[in-house]
Formats: sequence, structure tokens, C-alpha cells
Amino acid sequence: YLDAVPADLPLAPYGSSPAGLQHELDAHNSGEFLGNYGTHPEDRPLPEDYRRTVRRAYMAAVAYVDAQVGLVLQALDESGRRDNTIVALWSDHGWHLGDHGVWGKHTPLERSLRSPLIVQAPTVHGRAIERPGRPSQALVEAIDLYPTLAELAGIPAPPGIDGESFAESVVSPEAPARPYTRGWWRRSGWHAVTLRSPTHRLVRWSKEGMASQVELFDHRSDPAETTSVHASQPAVRDQLLKALDSAQLDLR
Repeated sequence: YLDAVPADLPLAPYGSSPAGLQHELDAHNSGEFLGNYGTHPEDRPLPEDYRRTVRRAYMAAVAYVDAQVGLVLQALDESGRRDNTIVALWSDHGWHLGDHGVWGKHTPLERSLRSPLIVQAPTVHGRAIERPGRPSQALVEAIDLYPTLAELAGIPAPPGIDGESFAESVVSPEAPARPYTRGWWRRSGWHAVTLRSPTHRLVRWSKEGMASQVELFDHRSDPAETTSVHASQPAVRDQLLKALDSAQLDLR
């Protein structure tokens, strides 16, 4: 599949840490990548030809997996059971591929936390899917998949689970789901918690004995999260901080 990926695949267009940060903790040491794929920490910055090769290899791996998904769906069609089968395609979160100067996972930023999710169902409570195949902008969390599949299958979800069904968004992509999604990460004694709204991402870093540090990214004008606007949009920042506190995100 590597031959199917252009040799001149573009490099990451934003290869440095976001501007306007309160701190440089978003700057990643890429430890999962460096030292494991023919490189070492002292090799940074990575040569351009190597960066391009790595991005091509990643895209080739994605193309390979996509082909295998196609084979599974083809077998489902041939089985004659497509019309009574729910299909959910869900992936681990992806890698920064030079974005923000990071190679690997484990950041509280969009590139790391966003993951593929495709759900197909014949019907939902007897209702037909409205123009199937359309993307949805609804915000959901990974823990929402379990109650969603339960509802789609007509099985009561057990009490006490944290997830929320997004079955309505499967019927109609315009239907809202969560008002926010949450995430967290720890590094060098720092805790990062993040809240994603339909228009912004908030990241708050905290460490015992030190003042919290906050970043805010406006996805309406900056979907790549290249600049923190925590200082220029204080009203949005404070609103999301309040929402983050009310979410009671467990950091254990």
C-alpha cells in the first residue's frame, strides 16, 4: 500500500508548538516514537526525507486497514445479514505526524484526542436512517459507544454507566449529542484536563503547589489549534472552566 501513497506527500503544515501558550508543556518529547523506529532523541529535528517517509508509511497502514474493513463488510453483504446487523467502526486515537513538532500520541490536543467513529444501523426504534452516510458534527466520547449499541439493539443499558447514547445522532446527523467532551493526560507531575465544545477546546494544566495554566483554541478560525487565545477570549475561557469544574473529571 506504500506505492499507493504519493512520494511527495506534504509535511505537517504547522510543525511547531502552538503560539501564545502559557507554558511549553504541550511541547512533546515524542518518546514513544523516538528510539523505536530507527531514530533517537538526539536526532531531532528529523530529516525532511525521513519525516516524509514516516507520514507515507502511516497513510499506507491506514489504507491497508481500510481495505480489510471493506473485506469484512463484503462478507457481511454476502452473508445476507446486512439488514439486521449493527456495524460500529471505532479506532484508537491517532498520532501526531510532525504536527506541533510532535511524533506520537499523548497530548491534550485535537490531533491526538479525536478518533474515527462510524456507526451503521438498519433502523433505530423502527425509524429509517436519514440519508445514511452523512457525517455528524455531534460531540461524543468513547464511553458513549456501549449505551448507544445497547439502545440500537433494543437492550436496556445497565444502571450506573457513565456513557450517554448518541443513537439519535445515528438517525439524524444534525441531532446534538453531548454539549462537551472531556479528556485528560498526565506528564511529569502535571495533570492536563481538556474540554471540547462545538467551537473551542480548553486545556487546563495543574500541579500541586503551582498555579493552574490554561490554553484555549478557537476551532471556528483555527481548527489545527495553532494559537492559544486564552488571553483574548476571557469570557469563553471562563465559561468552559466553569463547565470543566462541573464535569468532575476523575484524574485517578
